[in-house]
Amino acid sequence: MNPAKRPSKITKTATRIRPTVTLYDENELSALIRAAETAAGSTEFGAAASEEAKRLAHLKDIATSFIGPERSLLVGDDGMIGDLQRLGEAAPNLGPLVKLFIREAMSSRRTGSPMTMPPLLLLGPPGVGKTYVAKRLAIAIGTAFVPIEMTMLDDVGDIGGHTMSWKAARPGVIARTLLDEPWACPIIVLDEIEKAPRYAHSERPLDLFHVLFEAESARRFRDGYLRLTMRADHIFFVATANSIENIPPAVLDRCLVVTIDRPSLAEGRAIAEGLFRNFAAARPGIAGHPTRAILDVLARHSPRHVRRILHVAAGYAAARDATALNVIDLEAAEAMVGAGAEPEPRRIGFI
Repeated sequence: MNPAKRPSKITKTATRIRPTVTLYDENELSALIRAAETAAGSTEFGAAASEEAKRLAHLKDIATSFIGPERSLLVGDDGMIGDLQRLGEAAPNLGPLVKLFIREAMSSRRTGSPMTMPPLLLLGPPGVGKTYVAKRLAIAIGTAFVPIEMTMLDDVGDIGGHTMSWKAARPGVIARTLLDEPWACPIIVLDEIEKAPRYAHSERPLDLFHVLFEAESARRFRDGYLRLTMRADHIFFVATANSIENIPPAVLDRCLVVTIDRPSLAEGRAIAEGLFRNFAAARPGIAGHPTRAILDVLARHSPRHVRRILHVAAGYAAARDATALNVIDLEAAEAMVGAGAEPEPRRIGFI
C-alpha cells in the first residue's frame, strides 16, 4: 500500500522569481545508467537482470525528462506574505505555526535568499487542523503538498526507496516527488509520525529521518532503489503527532516542536466561519453568511467534524427546500455524525 498521495498541483496567479538548485549530478546519473545497462544485459545476474532492466528504465526516464536537473526554490514576496497572513486570520489557533512562515517569508523577501525551515513537529490533540494547515501553507507559499500517512507505511522503502531485493521495488516518495515536480521545496507531511509501525525487532522506521532532518546529510540523500544522490535539504518537513511518545529522542531533537491547542470559543467561531464560507462557495445553492447562533454550534467542534456536520446539515436544509442552514439543521447533523463537543486539552510544555 502506498502511504503517499500524489502531490497536489497548486497554481499561483502571481509570478514569483525563483532561484534554482541542481537536484542531481548528470554525470552520476550517466554512470548509473551505464552500470545498469551492463547488469541488465548480463546472463550472470539471472532473475536480477530483469529487475535491473526496470531500474534502468527509471534512470533513463530521469535522463530524458523535460524538467532536467534544475529545481525551483522559494523567495518570499508581498503576495506570499499576504496569503500567509490571511491564513493566520482564518485559523487563529494555528497562529504560532503560520507566524513562523510569515517571519521566514519576510526575511527571505528582505535578503533575496531562498526560504528554509527546520523540520517541524506539530504537537496537539486530534482534529485541531494540523494536517489541514500544512496543506493551506503549501497553497500560500506556492509549492507542492505531499501527505504521508505514517500509520499505513508498509516499509521505510516507501519513503526512502526499496532495495532491489524487495518485491515490487521502486523509488521512494522522496525521490518521486523531487523528480516529478519542478520544486526542490515541497511540503511533505508525516502524519501521525508517532504511530509509524515497526516491521521487525531490528528495524526502526524513523531512523531514515536522522538523515533527512539534518541539512548536511539531506544534501546527499540517496534513494535506496535509484542509488542516485539528490538534494533533499530544501524540503519542508512537517510531522504531526498527538504525543511525543514513541518518537525517538534523536528524531525529536532534530525538530522544532510547535504545540497546537484546541481553539478558544472566539477562535473557534473564526475558524468555523471560514469553513462555512468555503463550504458554501463550493455549493452555490447554499447561503454563505452564517448566523452567530450557527457559529456558536460549529465552534464546539474540530475542523474535521465541522466539515462533516455541514455536509449532513446541507441535506437537512435541502429536505425542507431551504438554501440557508439553521441551528436545527446543525443539531440534527450533530446527532447523525455523532460529534460531541470537544474535550478540554492538556497543555504540553513546548513552544
